[in-house]
Amino acid sequence: MMTALPAAAATEVGQVEAKSVAAEAVGSMELCKVKGGSYASGEEEKEITVRVDLAVLHCPLCSLPLKPPVFQCQIGHLACGTCRARLSTNQCRACVRGDGAYARCPGLDIFFRAVRVPCPYDAHGCRRRVAYFDAADHARGCPSAPCSCPEPGCAFLGSPAALLGHVDAAHARPATSVRYGAARGVSLSLPLPPASRRWHALVAEEDRAVFLLSLSALGSGAAAGAGAVVSLVCVRASSGAAAAPQYACRIAVDRPSDDGDGMVRAAVMESMVTSSALSGGGTAVPDHGVFVHQRMLSGDELALNVRISRLPPAGAAAAGTTGKSSPRSPLQLEAPSSKPA
Repeated sequence: MMTALPAAAATEVGQVEAKSVAAEAVGSMELCKVKGGSYASGEEEKEITVRVDLAVLHCPLCSLPLKPPVFQCQIGHLACGTCRARLSTNQCRACVRGDGAYARCPGLDIFFRAVRVPCPYDAHGCRRRVAYFDAADHARGCPSAPCSCPEPGCAFLGSPAALLGHVDAAHARPATSVRYGAARGVSLSLPLPPASRRWHALVAEEDRAVFLLSLSALGSGAAAGAGAVVSLVCVRASSGAAAAPQYACRIAVDRPSDDGDGMVRAAVMESMVTSSALSGGGTAVPDHGVFVHQRMLSGDELALNVRISRLPPAGAAAAGTTGKSSPRSPLQLEAPSSKPA
């Protein structure tokens, strides 16, 4: 039976860090580094290691991790705040005689805030220790969540930062540095065989965000030679991208002029930048991008002009557009011009 922690004991609860135990202990958790919070200044903090059944950390009603506010009846049955709010009465659902009533338990709130676990992507560079009830949300948006290598057949898996070093060292493909809001010329090598792809990594100087610029051939077999699509993605775990910085891009395709005197702009696209962990190497043909006609895929390289913009937070963007004209559409195609921008 779990009972509320006495007030004096609650103040002793410090930070509890947890790590998964061996496979034979499935369903349990090893808690380590229990640090007391009331030692005298300068006194060394004590650490212990304990093991806890994972069921203790989950709400018995919904099976989700318990998080403050935690409710407990007189018998010791627990309920999370969400489940308690859904009940029509304050009666404990587990008490056989129905005489138990839920009450807020501040001592347990302190305990569950103190149970901390390593990020599951610790091996990929994240050193965060997060509350157990926040672990899943953190993992979905963790900047160290592993991504695949875009090179076909490569089994590398690592954080976006590690991917930069990998493509340089293993594939001799150093990333090109870009600055937000500034156009940057990039060339992708040709020819482009059917069902193949060319790619180039970009890294932002301001925040080291990683982007992948790709040229993907359209069609295969009898449909080969249908042209190609140029696309750009932000390399990161897409499941947590909504809470992360957002980006927009402008991609222009340039081609030699008919008279051979300079370059002309063939196509321009403005779009939001989607996120991708490049699962399986990210070989799927993108669902949006700049279409490149087959006749432009001759020669030794395809000249592109790329500009990436980091967008302001949603609240700031909304405040900035109040009483002003609507912003441009997230996706626009512009007519070709005679000169590159």
